[in-house]
Amino acid sequence: MMSATLIPASLLAIGAVSACSSGSTSIPDSPLPRAIATPDAIDYPRPSFVASPDCENLVFGVLPVTELTISSGVAEDITLHVEVANDASERSQGLMCRDPVPPGTGMLFTYDTDRSNGYWMFNTYAPIDILYLDQSGHVVDTVTMSPCPRGPGEGSGSDFDQWQARCAAEASDYVPAGPWRNTLELPAGWLAAQGLGGLSGRDITIIWNTPPS
Repeated sequence: MMSATLIPASLLAIGAVSACSSGSTSIPDSPLPRAIATPDAIDYPRPSFVASPDCENLVFGVLPVTELTISSGVAEDITLHVEVANDASERSQGLMCRDPVPPGTGMLFTYDTDRSNGYWMFNTYAPIDILYLDQSGHVVDTVTMSPCPRGPGEGSGSDFDQWQARCAAEASDYVPAGPWRNTLELPAGWLAAQGLGGLSGRDITIIWNTPPS
């Protein structure tokens, strides 16, 4: 996809986002530091990637990782490790061409300002639950996004027009209910398997901190 990536406004008037996005400056007054660790330092599982000509120009590998806590009032806190996409190139690729996303992992997308658009799943092959977060880490909305691989008759090589248009149209279902600051992408169904699938978004808080060096 632009794995859960913000949709270019030229494709969708709602203006989607790429599962990656903006700069690396700190978020003013945010309780959610962006500090990260190397994947090897915490034995982070190596992802697998789809063997497709549409994935050949991507940079494969694992982004730096942070420890993250999912807190609710009805279950014990859940701690997991996720990759951090906090610049434009990382957010643009996101979880694109990964298959599947290992359970208990995911990707955190950080931004410097609030946003209201959604994500699309262009060139993405694994279903994803995306949690849209406000600046305090509360969940504004949770949306399940379906893969959007290239379909029959949607061009070849770099001819993406029909393919992108279809993925953008599908993404109209992925726009959150309100403004958000950051996003967390998890394997579809994983959060529900932890007993948190039926909660209102505002009942869940996501907190990430600096891992020990």
